[in-house]
Amino acid sequence: MPWIIVLTLGLLPQWVHAQRSYNRWQIPTQVPTDNPPPKKSVAKDEPAEKSKTVVSPPTGTTERLFHVQQMPQYPGGIEALNHYIRKNLKRPKGKRLSGQVLVSFTVLQNGSITGVHVKPGNGLDPRHDVAAVELISNLKGFEGGKLDGQPDDIEIAHPVVFR
Repeated sequence: MPWIIVLTLGLLPQWVHAQRSYNRWQIPTQVPTDNPPPKKSVAKDEPAEKSKTVVSPPTGTTERLFHVQQMPQYPGGIEALNHYIRKNLKRPKGKRLSGQVLVSFTVLQNGSITGVHVKPGNGLDPRHDVAAVELISNLKGFEGGKLDGQPDDIEIAHPVVFR
């Protein structure tokens, strides 16, 4: 019986070290953020522009965050975009999976779409990822966005949900 106590006490430091090294993987990394630009004073007769901030999820990358004054708009808004996705999504043949694929794309100044890809680590499986990318690639009619008051290319991430 005393040998069990000695064995347990002898292995305890190794077990604690192994547990601490495992927990290091679970510590979230903080994404550096820039301070928002200073607010401009607005004359009383000028309406204030609505502004939105694009926020990327904390993925451990050092993506730069931008202050976007006007996000690209799909005709009819986000509800119309989600309706288009539900109506035109073609489920790939094979195993039926459910979940979401986060697709990232860039809306150019003229409203066309380029650079469609699945955000790393946010796919379902290769067949479903390809179906989501093809669907988003066929989107048409976006209105371009503005960055600092000037038309600019803006990257958007939108989920495609397989039910």
